[in-house]
Amino acid sequence: MNKVYRLVWRAASQSWVVASELARGKTKVTKAGRHGDSPRHSSNLLPSKLALSIASGLLFITAMPAQAILMDWTPTTADTDLMNPANWTPEEIPGGVNDLQINRSPAAVLKDTWASAKSIQIGNKADTSGTLELKKSGEWGSVGISAEFFTIGSGGGIGTLTAYNTVEGNTSMYFTNDFHLGAGVGSVGTINALGSGKSLTDWNFHSCMCITGQSYNGSTDSVFALGANGGQGIINVNGGALATQQGVITAVGMGSGSFGIINVLAGGKYVSEVFNYATGVHSFVIGAGGNGTLNLFPTTTTNRNMATAMAGLQIGSGAGGLGTVNILGGGKLVSLSGSPDVWNDPPELHAQVGVNGGTGKVNIDGTGSIWMVGGLGTYYEDDTTTVGSLYLGHSGTGQVTLSNGGELFIGVLDMVVVRNPNNWSIIDPTQSGRFPDYSQPGPLYMAYQPGSIGIINFGSDPNLTIGGAQVGKLVAEKIVLGQGSAFINFNHTQNLRYSDLLPTLDSSMQGNGTLTLASYAGTTHLDIAQPDFKGFTDIYGGTFWVDDPQALGSSVIRGRYHSGVPEGGTLGYNNGLNLRNSMELYANAKLSLRVDGSNSATHSGTISGNGNLLKTGTGTLNLTAANSYTGVTHIKQGALALTGNSSIANSAGVIANGTLDISDHTGDTSIKTLSGNSQVLLGSNTLNITAGNSNGAGSGLFSGVISGAGGLTVTGGSQFLSGQNTWQGPTTVRNASTLGAAATNTFSPASSYRVDSGGLLLLNAFNQRIDSLSNAGSVVLNIPEAVSSRRRTSFRPTTLTVTGANTYHGDGGTLVMRTQLGDDSSPTDKLVVNGNTSGTTQLLIRNAGGQGALTNDGIRVVQVDGESAGKFVLAAPVEAGAFEYHLLQGQHDVPGNGNWYLTSSGELPGPCPGGLPGPCDGKDDNEPNYRSEVANVVAGQTANMEQGMRMLASLHQRIGGDYDLKDENLLGWSRLYYLDDRSEGERFNYNQRFTGLQFGHDLWVQHDANGTSQRAGVSIDYTHAEADFEDQARTRKGLGNKDTGSMSTNTFSAGGYYTLSTADGAYVDTVAMVSRVRNGFTDIYDDKGTQKGWRVGISAEVGKPIATFADTWNVEPQLQLSYQHTRYETFDDEVSVMEGYSVNTVRGRAGLRLYNDLSKTEKPSQAYVIANVLHDFIKPTEIEFSGTKVRDKYDSTSGELGVGGRIALSKTATLFGDARYRHSFGGDTQSTALNIGIQIDF
Repeated sequence: MNKVYRLVWRAASQSWVVASELARGKTKVTKAGRHGDSPRHSSNLLPSKLALSIASGLLFITAMPAQAILMDWTPTTADTDLMNPANWTPEEIPGGVNDLQINRSPAAVLKDTWASAKSIQIGNKADTSGTLELKKSGEWGSVGISAEFFTIGSGGGIGTLTAYNTVEGNTSMYFTNDFHLGAGVGSVGTINALGSGKSLTDWNFHSCMCITGQSYNGSTDSVFALGANGGQGIINVNGGALATQQGVITAVGMGSGSFGIINVLAGGKYVSEVFNYATGVHSFVIGAGGNGTLNLFPTTTTNRNMATAMAGLQIGSGAGGLGTVNILGGGKLVSLSGSPDVWNDPPELHAQVGVNGGTGKVNIDGTGSIWMVGGLGTYYEDDTTTVGSLYLGHSGTGQVTLSNGGELFIGVLDMVVVRNPNNWSIIDPTQSGRFPDYSQPGPLYMAYQPGSIGIINFGSDPNLTIGGAQVGKLVAEKIVLGQGSAFINFNHTQNLRYSDLLPTLDSSMQGNGTLTLASYAGTTHLDIAQPDFKGFTDIYGGTFWVDDPQALGSSVIRGRYHSGVPEGGTLGYNNGLNLRNSMELYANAKLSLRVDGSNSATHSGTISGNGNLLKTGTGTLNLTAANSYTGVTHIKQGALALTGNSSIANSAGVIANGTLDISDHTGDTSIKTLSGNSQVLLGSNTLNITAGNSNGAGSGLFSGVISGAGGLTVTGGSQFLSGQNTWQGPTTVRNASTLGAAATNTFSPASSYRVDSGGLLLLNAFNQRIDSLSNAGSVVLNIPEAVSSRRRTSFRPTTLTVTGANTYHGDGGTLVMRTQLGDDSSPTDKLVVNGNTSGTTQLLIRNAGGQGALTNDGIRVVQVDGESAGKFVLAAPVEAGAFEYHLLQGQHDVPGNGNWYLTSSGELPGPCPGGLPGPCDGKDDNEPNYRSEVANVVAGQTANMEQGMRMLASLHQRIGGDYDLKDENLLGWSRLYYLDDRSEGERFNYNQRFTGLQFGHDLWVQHDANGTSQRAGVSIDYTHAEADFEDQARTRKGLGNKDTGSMSTNTFSAGGYYTLSTADGAYVDTVAMVSRVRNGFTDIYDDKGTQKGWRVGISAEVGKPIATFADTWNVEPQLQLSYQHTRYETFDDEVSVMEGYSVNTVRGRAGLRLYNDLSKTEKPSQAYVIANVLHDFIKPTEIEFSGTKVRDKYDSTSGELGVGGRIALSKTATLFGDARYRHSFGGDTQSTALNIGIQIDF
């Protein structure tokens, strides 16, 4: 026999079983305590079929009885009467054994009668839709339909049931098993209860659509599921009334992925369950493992939308369950914990929001909107319920939002309120006092079990919006805090008192649970003592104003960040208040601590975290704890006072637009950086600034005033001041720290200053006056620059004046100045010491655009009015244009002058121990102090000239001789040559060594019968030279070392030659070469510069033997004239610009060669000696350095002796060489040249 199977809860075994419908029976109900006993909850009683439906959905194992007939709706008549056999296939009258399917249009209509079937399925196939309409035509009477199973919308289909309640009487649906509205993925089921504002006027639910189960005597309850197994179920109660009764468990959104929704509008009424039966579970569950919603929409009529849960209400049940109730615009929700049962004493099923891991949300918005939570009901309208209870976050997450006058009432209700006659307003006290009994409120349990969460929002839900709403009303006897996490959020637009919003807190059951009071918007006065409050006081936005010192209990105050209120919130303090609560500032948070008027308050709890603290209000807040927070401290108004051993040393910095007061602190106080525009009161303490502006807290510039007898110490970072400060204690700048000025006279004139090694006192081009200065670090008077600049930029000479007696002590520190280097009148920074000096100071001068010039007395950079016992020495070379400046004490004509001057002439320093540049005693000398690069460049042109002359060379040096010129063959040759050349000018010397490699080859040869030979060819050349330079005046001036630097030269050349020779040995040889010259200069200070140029060289040489003796010896006079033109490009050595210039050189040579010619022997060879006189006809060029022209003179006439020769290596190859020594007739120039090569006869 075919059977229908169901899942049944078996209490004896506390388990679910699959049972045949034939085995249905009663399950005994266990009695539960009423309010006042130890709380009992349906989650502990294990709900019957509903709990398993939440976890896994309903399981149907169905096999139709043999006699059942499956009937399809196939209307052929115009009346579309459900009871007309002609509308069905097969054609039969629907009966109790039939399975009815409606999957097509038009709608089936049941009117003024009753029908029954085994099962009724409307829209139960994919891509189909079906509709059933229930109608009445008379004033009284009813229409209804019964079946074991109802399914509206399943299998991917769309089903609709519409009941029209326009007159008195019922439309009813009876079912013995289950009713699914939208079952299965893609399925949609809808019930429309239509009417004109019907009311529920008696216990028998006349004038409504009734969905009724068949459990009259304690049998297993039936499930009415709106959205199951991934489907979507919708009920629209539009001006009508709909009730589920007699053992029906209504589950809105049952199972994962399911959606259920009930919409009550236009004065509609919805009621769930009159009696609860065998299983003792909540009869109305919204969000039963799926997504369920009840909407009581606003209405403009006095007949408000209403829903009633008469046998227990759960919102958000089971893992993944999300239940939402929206009570809007005067809508009303009534929930009772149970109703009378003629057979059993029912359990008390208290309202629960968030059960078994589910999430429930209730939004009550608008005046007249109310959720009334009562206890057990009675039979009589004139009676009252017992006291109700609400569990907000029972074993899941529960939330209630009260906004714009919406109310949550927990307590005793009049039964007439539950029944709610038509046109009756619950909140209107003129209705004979028939409204919730506010004298008998009930408890609100929050976060009842461990791990649960309970939330109350006054105003808006902060997860949706910040502010924007007024608060609603909560009426309860007390709030009982459970073992989970309770949150009360204040997110409104008003100025309210906590005591007007909330009842007392009961923490007797709290255990390890916590309560969090959170402010998001609006002002909430915490005006009652709550010593048992443990948990957190969170401030995201808005204001918590503390009126009672115990209002926060032992809670931790937390400054939190919310993107909707980036400006943060406020904690207000009443006058005289001392808050001992610890405080934690979260990342990015801005928590304002406010004290108004002339009030004073104290926060003695510790403050930690990495958020930001702001002081607001014109009053004073005293901090007394050793705080560790790392965010910024911003004093926007009033005063923040650090007293006792209080500390804010870890704060990222202080922005003092109000007063920072450390005058009552015990000892010195440390902060990281200081900015703002108000004041700092030191008292007798020292303020230590440890990090300057290195962490971005403010600008690192304080424009206010620091005052008091205490001092200032900067131990790290950079701190800048611009106010007219008056502190009197010592000022210390430690290693790796900077104290800088941003205005004139901002450094306190009453303070003595100490700059430690590695510290920096920076004037930034603002004049300052201080009492005394000990310098072991760096004192920079002007705007810092990495190097000196020859470019004229904005320059404001700056003076540091030290006013006290015994006022300046150099402790090995450095004084950095800018000077526009020129003559005596040059603008310069200056140190003025009214008293005495002592110790040693390095003076670092940066050029401020000066071009250099000769000085007389010099540029005064240090003025000493008292005893000038201190010593100032240059820390680095001072150079500009062509000049180098030295530092001297005193003037030529004023021996007692203790001032210090920069001079480019006059009394110059002598040699000093350790190679320091001076000053040391030296003789009086008016010779200019040229900088070392001047010697290098001026002497370098003569060194380049000598290299070029050696490249042109003579015929015998180039190819080894002339007897091969008579051949008709083409010649090729190469040579390697070397020169060691030293020359002393009137002031500048050079010592040069270079090596060259030259290649040449004939391109054309012509030989006639008279023995005259002509040939022409090309040659290339590479030369590398290294030169050292000296300035003789440096020794004369007492510098001890005349070296000025070096030059490295690379020259690439190409050119050609023409040679004519006759039979009698006479010859004419011409050469032309074009060269690219590159000079790399390095001076003694390791400054470098690169000079480039082009050079053209031409040489013409003649020679002819005039006498022969001993057969093979010959005397050959020679004449040679060589010319070079070099064009040097402009170049920059970072001290001055040397404009491009040209150098012309003409050198003549007259020589006599005596040679032994063995060219006609078996192994041809030749040896010779030579004597030459060389004369340079043009002096070296005058070179301009930033407006100063400099040149030098060298010996122009020299004598030269040399030996050379050649020898054949084969018939086609000849080796040749040459060695010469040159010495000037003035004795200042000498050189040694070597030359070796090979000639190939092609």
